[in-house]
Amino acid sequence: MFADSGNCVPYDNTLRGLELITSGQCDIAHGSRKLAGAEIIRGQGLYRRICSGFFHLFVVKVEKIPAELTDTQCGFKIYRGDVARGLYGECITDGFMFDIEIILRALKRGYKVKEFPVYWTCDRDSRLSPAKSIRRILDELIKIRKALKAE
Repeated sequence: MFADSGNCVPYDNTLRGLELITSGQCDIAHGSRKLAGAEIIRGQGLYRRICSGFFHLFVVKVEKIPAELTDTQCGFKIYRGDVARGLYGECITDGFMFDIEIILRALKRGYKVKEFPVYWTCDRDSRLSPAKSIRRILDELIKIRKALKAE
């Protein structure tokens, strides 16, 4: 399991994701703030919501993430153990875009990724500044694309 350090998603949401995995519906269960049934306790500001929308559009159109994955950057993900060990063992990204790399690697290997709604509270102490991080984000995405293309 991966959970952001800001404790944005209560750990009792884990049971929802585990049920998806143990019932065989998926290999990776991603929390989503955007699915019906998600509950936002304290939302992001307008700037972050706009940046998030553009980022989602970018990863769908350019990186070819399936559009049905609504919230790739939600920091709450649960994996089958063998799947996590394999994917993270191959991961070359150590920045904010590791989520995208793991999803792309999983899909390339035929793993099923399914989202589930979570309860979520915005961490106002987030370390990611979209404006300051754009160059690093783009560099990471280019690095991921090259690595996956070379495989």
